[in-house]
This record gives sequence, structure tokens and C-alpha cells, in this order.
Amino acid sequence: MSIRIKVLLIALISTVIASAVALPLLAVFTDLSTSHLLIVFVAFFLGVFITELLVAGGMNRTFNDALNPVIGFSHSVAEGDLTTHLDRHTTDIIGQLVNAQNAMVDGLRIILEKLREASTMVSSTAEELAASSEQVMASAQEVSSTVEQISKGAESQARAVEETSEITHEIAQMAGNVAEQARASAETGRAANEIARAGSAHAEEAATRMNQMKVAMEDVTDIMQGLGERSMQIGLIVDVITNISEQTNMLALNAAIEASRAGEHGRGFAVVAEEVRNLAEGSRKAADQISKMIRDTESETGRALKAMEHTKEIIGGSMDVIGSTLDALTNVADIVEDIAGGAESVYRATEAQREGSDRVVKASHDIAAIAQQAAAGTQEASAAANQQTASMEEMRASIQELARLSVEMKRLVDDFKLDEGE
Repeated sequence: MSIRIKVLLIALISTVIASAVALPLLAVFTDLSTSHLLIVFVAFFLGVFITELLVAGGMNRTFNDALNPVIGFSHSVAEGDLTTHLDRHTTDIIGQLVNAQNAMVDGLRIILEKLREASTMVSSTAEELAASSEQVMASAQEVSSTVEQISKGAESQARAVEETSEITHEIAQMAGNVAEQARASAETGRAANEIARAGSAHAEEAATRMNQMKVAMEDVTDIMQGLGERSMQIGLIVDVITNISEQTNMLALNAAIEASRAGEHGRGFAVVAEEVRNLAEGSRKAADQISKMIRDTESETGRALKAMEHTKEIIGGSMDVIGSTLDALTNVADIVEDIAGGAESVYRATEAQREGSDRVVKASHDIAAIAQQAAAGTQEASAAANQQTASMEEMRASIQELARLSVEMKRLVDDFKLDEGE
């Protein structure tokens, strides 16, 4: 229902009420007839109605004139213009409405300005986070690649150590045979005590294992060189035995010749000389067998030294790779103690050689186990690095979504006019 119709209804109702009150009063205080009274009533009704219409029309125009600026102001706000402001300093209902509209627009403008600042800050922060995430992802990928290289190096070292273990096992068997031929029974060696300590992190453990393997290979090289020196000592002693056997054989031959010259009186001496010659020949053969075993041992020792040198080169290359990531990989401790022993005779030397070979075999097995542990540790570190890379991918996607939302929020805020210059 329009305002005009409402005004008409109000005027009509007011006129009827006024006429209903005035007509009985007029009938009481006047002596007019009914027809005159009706004419007076109609005239009074029309006069009151016309007066009400005039008053209501004026009120309607005044109300419309007051509301038109408010309506225009509301349209401007709806179109996004928050720079307008209504000027009306009255205490009537229109003035209260104008004050409420102005307060609403001021509050909305403050909120949108804060939203604009927040969206700008979020967008800038998202860009910085995106750049940081790119750097972190690049670092994580580099660490993952380095750990994979270390894992491959550890596997190669494990295979090389296994080969060294097989060679040293053969050397141990030969040393045992030499000890049996020399009938040595004394034990003069001291068993190597290996202490393995686990690292606190996968990458640190890998570096520790590499360092331990390097020290172990140096100790094994020292042991093999000591075995070579003992073999040379044994060879010298065997040469002495061979010379003694040859001289004894020559003396026995001379004794046999002298016995044959003595005739019947030298027959018993000839038998003794023959026995001495047989013993000398047996000693020479035994010395030849020992010499052959020593040569074989020296050959196998040379092979083992070459294999260990190759292993040391592999370990050196792995240590170079580890050196590029010193902040992730650290050296922990040495694991193998020096093995010392001496020999003063053929028997003690051969026994020390056998025991030294056994220690080399044990050390090689332990080194192989360390290499396998290092390979397993680097594989776990590689898996952790890959998982970190995946997490960074998810974080980067979230940052990109945050940046997109901040741009969208800023675009929505920019649709509003907050300053006069916009």
C-alpha cells in the first residue's frame, strides 16, 4: 500500500471521527431541523476532509523530501561508493536514520580498509613463503641426491669388503697350514676389540661408518704388511734350514766316501752317514714345502693388499662425497685397535701369522656388517628426504592457494570506493 493511499485513509478516518463527535453536539446546542442538520454535517465533513487532505499532502511531501537523499545514499553504497556522507542534524526519525546510515558506512569503510591491508600483507607473505619453500625444496632434493650417492658408495664398499674377506680367509687357511707344518703351538697375538657405536641420525651414522671403515682398512693394511714381514722372516729361517740341510747332506756324502775308504772298519760309520744324509734330505724337502707355502702366502697377501687399496680408494671417494654435507654427516669414533705381536722363532712367527689372518677375517666381516648398516641408514635417510620433499610440495600448494585467495579478497575489496581519489 502506497504512502498516498495511507494518507487518504488516515484523513478519511479522522474526518469520520470528527464528524461523529461534532454532529451530536451540534444537534444539542442548535435548533436546526434534520435536513439542515444533515447539510451542515456534510459541509462540515467535507471541510474537515479537505483540511485533512491538505495537511496529509504536506506531510507526505515533507517526508518524501527527507527520504530521497537517504534513498540516493543507499543506492551509492550498494554500488560500492563508501565516500558519500549524509548531512542532517535533526533528532527526528529521519535524522536518526541518517546517523545510523552514516555510522554503518563508516564502519564498513574501516572494515574494508583493514581487509585491503590484510590481503596485501597476506599476498606479500605468501610470495615470501613460496620463495622460501622453493629454496627448501631445492635443498631437500640436493640432500636426497647426496644420500642416494652415499648409499650406492656404501653398497660398493660392502661388496669390496666381502671380496677382501674371502681373500683373507684363504690367507688364514694357508697360515694355518704353515703353522701346522712348523708345529707352532704358542699364542702371542692379542684379539682385536671392535667397538661399534650407532649414530643419532641416519646421515651422521653413514659418515661415522665410513670413517670407521677407513680406519679399519688402514689397520688391516698394517696387519697384512706385518704378515708379509713375518713371511720374509720365515723365508730367511727356511733358507738357513735349507743351507744347513745341504751342508749336512754334503758332510754325510763325504762321511760315506771316507767310510768306503775305511773298508770293513768304516761300514758302521757309513750306515750312520747314510741316515744323516736321509735326515738332511728330508729337512731340505720340508724346507722346500715351507718355502712354497710362504711364496703362496706372500702372493695372496699381495692380492689382499691390492684389494684393500682398492677398497681404501672407494672409501676415500665416499668420504669426499660425505665431506660436501658435513652439516648432516659427522665422524664419530675409531673402532679397531692396533693388533701387535712378535715372534722370535719360526713357530711363534707362523702362529702369529695365522692368528693375524684370523683377525683380518673377523675385521672384514665386521666391516661388511658396518657397510651394510651404513647402506641401510642412508636408505632410511633417503626415504626421509623424499617424504620431506613431498611435504614441501603440499605446503607450496597450500601457499599458492593462500596467495590466490588473498588476490581474490583484494579484488573484491577494490570493487568498493573507499577514498575520494579512487
